Amino acid sequence: MRVATYNLHGCVGRDGVFAPERVCRIVSEFEADVVALQEVSSGPAGAAGLAVHRILTEAFEGYEVWAPTFDEEGHMFGNLLLSRWPILERTVADISVKDREPRNAISARLDAPFGPLRVIATHLGLKGWERVRQAEALCRVIDETVGPGPVVLAGDLNLWNPFSRVGRALGRATAPRRRIPTFPTGFPMFPLDAIMVRSVAGGITIRRYDTPETRIASDHFPLIADVSLG
Repeated sequence: MRVATYNLHGCVGRDGVFAPERVCRIVSEFEADVVALQEVSSGPAGAAGLAVHRILTEAFEGYEVWAPTFDEEGHMFGNLLLSRWPILERTVADISVKDREPRNAISARLDAPFGPLRVIATHLGLKGWERVRQAEALCRVIDETVGPGPVVLAGDLNLWNPFSRVGRALGRATAPRRRIPTFPTGFPMFPLDAIMVRSVAGGITIRRYDTPETRIASDHFPLIADVSLG
């Protein structure tokens, strides 16, 4: 299967243009089965009169879990999980830290062709001490919602250093991972975005990472992973 994660920067590109249709085209080119999107807005409406998260879902032609975190000038703003496969179960966990921007984590069980698949999609905070608390909360979400089947964690983790306390906390809950710089698109230096996998029974492996050259549409590159299940 193919998994992707992408911080959309509110669909405002480096050229200053609000262009949800451009983002839809990029996401469709991923040819992914599961896509975790961050910094998604419920508006303003696009040309079709639909909210942005609905435009993205309809262009993807799949299923969605929309999880806004806060209201920004009358429009909700947050995380969006897209899936080619039906969603059997969904929860949204509040992993916010006091006095910081609200954050959440989507935990969804998908009806994949090979059996149930648990996907967790999130966007962690900017401060190191904040991410430590959020990573600990995220590990609890993983422990409480997953079973022996395969698990995928995807999102903008703002993880500057994989050997930090945050990286070590997430490492306890996921398989080892290779890091690829995804930010900023002008000169990518930092591997802020990540896709990780885990299965108690084993047999799940990331075969290939890729970062498509989409330098204008956002300040982040998308990250794509081809995942093999043995």
